Amino acid sequence: MEDGDLYVNKVAIEEALFGVLEEECRLEASAGKPATKQGVYLLLRSLLLRFSEAWFQESVKKLQQKRDARSGRLDPDGYFHLPGRAELALEVQRKVLPQFGFQGSKEGSSDMIRHCSAFLGDKDVAQMFDAINKKLGMSSAARQRFRKLAGSFEDLAMEISESVKMGT
Repeated sequence: MEDGDLYVNKVAIEEALFGVLEEECRLEASAGKPATKQGVYLLLRSLLLRFSEAWFQESVKKLQQKRDARSGRLDPDGYFHLPGRAELALEVQRKVLPQFGFQGSKEGSSDMIRHCSAFLGDKDVAQMFDAINKKLGMSSAARQRFRKLAGSFEDLAMEISESVKMGT
C-alpha cells in the first residue's frame, strides 16, 4: 500500500473517531473561511477524500500519460505542471470549497490555497497538503516545491499565473 493510501485510511479512521470535532468545524465553516487549524484540516481532508476517489485517480493517470506521450518522456518536473489538472480538480473543488466559505471557482481555489498556506507550519496541515498533491499526481520533488512556494505565496501566485498562461 502507498503512503498516500495509508494516509487516506488514517483520515477515514479519524473521521469515524472524531465526528464531534468535524461538527464543530462545520459550524465554524458555515460562519466563513476556516479560522483554526482544525477547520483548515477539515477542509483539506474533505478535498483529499474526494481526490482519492477512483474516477479522479484514473483521470489524473490519463492526464499524466497524455502529457508523457505528447513529450515522449516522463515529466522531469514530476508533474508540477500538468495540463488539464486544474480543470479536473475544479470539478471537486466546486462542490467542496463553498462549504468552507470559498467560491467554487479558480479564484476560490487560489484563495483557499493562500488561506491554508498560513497554516503550513503545522505538521498535520503540511502532511495533508502533501497527501493532496500526491493525489493530484505530483512527485515527491514536485510536492516539496509546491510546499516551499506555498510558504511564500507570492512566489506561488507567480507560478500559478505562469501555469495558467501555459495552459496547465
